[in-house]
Amino acid sequence: GSAYITQGSSFQAKYTYKGNQSDGGATITNTTPTTDLTTSDTTYTVTGVGDVVITPTGDSCFTDDTIITLADGTHKKISEISKDDRIISYNFFTGEFEEQSIVILVNHGTREYEVLHMIYDDGTELKTIGEHGIFNYDLNQFVYPTKENYLSYIGHKFVKYNEDTNSYELVTLVDAYYDTMITGAWSITSSSNSNAIANNMLTVAPPANFHNWITMGDKLRYDMDAFQQDIETYGLYTYEELKDYMTYEQFVEVGQYLKIPVEKGYFTFEYIIELIEQYKDWFI
Repeated sequence: GSAYITQGSSFQAKYTYKGNQSDGGATITNTTPTTDLTTSDTTYTVTGVGDVVITPTGDSCFTDDTIITLADGTHKKISEISKDDRIISYNFFTGEFEEQSIVILVNHGTREYEVLHMIYDDGTELKTIGEHGIFNYDLNQFVYPTKENYLSYIGHKFVKYNEDTNSYELVTLVDAYYDTMITGAWSITSSSNSNAIANNMLTVAPPANFHNWITMGDKLRYDMDAFQQDIETYGLYTYEELKDYMTYEQFVEVGQYLKIPVEKGYFTFEYIIELIEQYKDWFI
């Protein structure tokens, strides 16, 4: 959602923001003429007689009419999901859909967004904001459609949840387009599997490099031999290293394994901590 920065205050830009250079007479110092704040560690100071609203361009989420599949077979709009709901997600270790709790549920706020509409050959439509991951069967990984690449995925097969068989089927992306709409924007993440079924499609919240670091084997299964080799080669974090940032349950389910992508160069330990800090208020 938007960050409301009080006149005279300072903040450090960690993500890409797009600000209105004039809001009640307020200005942002140390910016380029484009008023885009960069991802550098520069400290920006808001000056002037009013406050300025800085809206992240990187929100990656669903529109508020997106349907989430619950563990009991019922459905809810994502805007109606509660922390007590349990959802269907996919386990890439076992190759099965299963029930999981929700670990993160983010309400990014209602405003005008640029929305990507993805339409599949069975009539399914999924609407996303920003870079939201969808599992591409042809590429055997999550892909993150953007304005620069979304057309390249037309004709590709994607994974859809079949509620009758509790398994997956394949649908082909046949059309995609952008428009703007006023909508709520929501992100959702299951506990250890870190994905969710949205409009029956297998999806994952960003960032992209946080989900594609485990080597895939056969379609929709991790390569367990390669994963075990990574553990032996790179090791695992100890709880002592992460206890200030997550619960022991979160550590066991996900945290300990994050040493592998760090050692392989996908991202840094500091990046993990930044993500935790970014979403800590939304952990359920």
